[in-house]
Amino acid sequence: MGKGGNQGEGAAEREAPMPTFSWEEIQKHNLRTDKWLVVDRKVYNVTEWASRHPGGHRVIGHYAGEDATDAFQAFHRDLNFVRKFMQPLLIGELAPEEPSQDRDKNSQITEDFRKLRKTAEDMNLFKSNHLFFLLLLAHIVILETMAWFIVSYFGNGWIPTLITAFVLATSQAQAGWLQHDYGHLSVYKKSTWNHVVHKFIIGHLKVRGAQSPGSASASAMLDGGQAGLACLVAVSPEGLVHGSCVRQSWSGPACRGPGNGPRDCPAHSCPPPQGASANWWNHRHFQHHAKPNIFQKDPDVNMLHVFVLGEWQPIEYGKKKLKYLPYNHQHEYFFLSECSAPQPYPGPSAAPGPLSRTRAPQPHPGPQRTPAPSLPLRAPRAPSDPKQTPRLLGTGPRAARALARGADRTRAPERPSALRVGRPGCCVPPADSAHPSCPLGAALRPPAGPECLCSPAVGPPLLIPLYFQYQIIMTMIVRKDWVDLAWAISYYTRFFITYIPFYGILGALLFLNFIRFLESHWFVWVTQMNHIVMEIDREPYRDWFSSQLAATCNVEQSFFNDWFSGHLNFQIEHHLFPTMPRHNFHKVAPLVKSLCAKHGIEYQEKPLLRALQDIIKSLKKSGDLWLDAYLHK
Repeated sequence: MGKGGNQGEGAAEREAPMPTFSWEEIQKHNLRTDKWLVVDRKVYNVTEWASRHPGGHRVIGHYAGEDATDAFQAFHRDLNFVRKFMQPLLIGELAPEEPSQDRDKNSQITEDFRKLRKTAEDMNLFKSNHLFFLLLLAHIVILETMAWFIVSYFGNGWIPTLITAFVLATSQAQAGWLQHDYGHLSVYKKSTWNHVVHKFIIGHLKVRGAQSPGSASASAMLDGGQAGLACLVAVSPEGLVHGSCVRQSWSGPACRGPGNGPRDCPAHSCPPPQGASANWWNHRHFQHHAKPNIFQKDPDVNMLHVFVLGEWQPIEYGKKKLKYLPYNHQHEYFFLSECSAPQPYPGPSAAPGPLSRTRAPQPHPGPQRTPAPSLPLRAPRAPSDPKQTPRLLGTGPRAARALARGADRTRAPERPSALRVGRPGCCVPPADSAHPSCPLGAALRPPAGPECLCSPAVGPPLLIPLYFQYQIIMTMIVRKDWVDLAWAISYYTRFFITYIPFYGILGALLFLNFIRFLESHWFVWVTQMNHIVMEIDREPYRDWFSSQLAATCNVEQSFFNDWFSGHLNFQIEHHLFPTMPRHNFHKVAPLVKSLCAKHGIEYQEKPLLRALQDIIKSLKKSGDLWLDAYLHK
C-alpha cells in the first residue's frame, strides 16, 4: 500500500497545473543573461541553453521575450527530435487569456501562413530531389576539371589564364550557392549528412566559404581573442552601431560591445574567404534569416560607417552630423576598388595595444562650435599643433557649400581620417591635396601620429582580401574548430598543388586573388539585389510572414536567373521556408502570392537588370536622405 500511495502522490505531482505567464512578464526576460521565449504557447527558459545552441546563441537570443513558433519551425527539419532538448527548459505556458502572438502581431496572417506551410508539407515540397543536387555538384567538378585542362593544354599565357580564371570564378560562385543549400539542411532529412557535405563544400571546394546569400557581409563573428583585424563596437543610446576596424595584437580582444561583451563585427563589405568555417557560417547566417534587415540583429546590415542604409539610419547619421564618408556619394564609391574606407580613431575605452601608440586627433583652429553628442569611440581632444589636425573633407561643390554653411551653424565634430593602410602605400597624400587614386578626389590630411590604422576597402573588387582569410583561419584555431580547419587546409593544398607548377608560388597567389576579384562582383550583386533595396530599420516586432516580405524581394524566373543566382531569385520563398529545397521554390510561390494578395502585402518581383539597378538607386536615396538631414536637421 505504501508503494501504491507513493505512486499516487507522483501522479498527482505530474498532473499539477503548469505555471502560467502573461506577455508582460515574458517580455521582461529579454536580456543577455535572462532569456525566455514562447513556442506553441509553451514558455521556455533558454538562458543556459543558448550557449549550447547549434545555431549560435545570438539567433536564439533575438527572440527572447517573443513568440518564436514560426522561426522554430522554419529552422528545424525534425521538430520532434528538437523538442526532446526543449523539454528540460519548459517552465510554464501562456495564461489562457493571453493571445498567442505578442505585441499585437497579426494573428490572422500567422494562422494563414501556418496553413500554407501545412499545405506545402502535404505537397511534399520539403522533400529534396537528390539527383538535382548531384548534378549541381557534378557541374562544379566539371568546371574545376575544365579549368585545369585549359591551363595544362594551352599553357599559362594571358588568354588561357583569363579563361581559366573566369571558369574557376564560375565554379566558385556555384559552389557558394550549393553550400548554402546544405547549410540550410535542405538536401538530406538527417542534419548530420547536411553538415558533413556543408563542411566539405565550404571548406574544400570553394575559393572562399560563401557568406549569407542574401548578404555580402564578411566580418568574422568572434567570441574570443583574435589576431588580425579586430572590431571595436559600441552602441549609442539611440541604437546606432559605431565601430572601427584596427590592427590588433595577438592577444587583443576581437569584438567589444556595450560592457565589453562580444558583438558581431559589423561590415557589409565582404563574404568570407576560402576555406571558411561552417560553424562560423551557421552562426552568422541564421541571424540574418531570423531578423532580416533589422539593425543590431541582422549582422548583414551593420555597415561600420561605410554605407548608410534604409531611411532611418541615414537620417539619424545626418542629425548627429556623422560624416565618416560622403554618404551622398555612396552609390558611386560602391564601385571603387582603390580607395579605402576611413574609420574613426577609437576612444580611450578601446582595447590596449597598437592603438595606445596612436596620438589623439587635434582640434582644428577656428571659432569653437557646439559639438554633436559624443560617441563612445570618439577620441578625446588634446592641445597640440593645429597644423597636424586630421580632417576628412567632403567632395565636389555640394560638399564645399555644406562646409561653408557649417561656419555659422552646428557642424560635425572633427574626425581623423585614419586612412593609412599599411606601409608602403599609405592612403594619405600631402596635406590639402586630393587622393591621387581615389576617383572621388577626397581631400585628406595625414594623421597626427606616426602610426596608421588599417581600414577595410569598399566596393565589390576587394571584398575578399587576404586578411579576412587570415582572420577566419585564426577564428577556427581560437574556437578549436579543428574539422573546419582541416577542410580549409585541404583546399589550399589542392589549389597550390594544382597551379604552382604553372605559375609558381607568387603567381599562384596572384591567380587566386584574381579569381576572388571576379567572384566578388558576382556574389555581391546577386546577394544585394534582394535585400538592400528593401526596408531596413529597427525592430518592428512583426509576425514571421510580414517581416520576411518586408525585407526580401524576388527576381523573375528563368533558367539563366535560376542558375546565375542559385535560385536566390526566389528570395521570398527561401526566407519563408529556409529548409525547403530550392528546386521547389517555384511551386510554392503561387501560394505565397495568394496569401499576400489576401492580406494586402506587396509581393515584389522584378527583372534581373532592374534589380541590379535598384541597388544603386537605393544607395543614392539613402545618401540623399543623409545629406538633407546633415544640412537641414
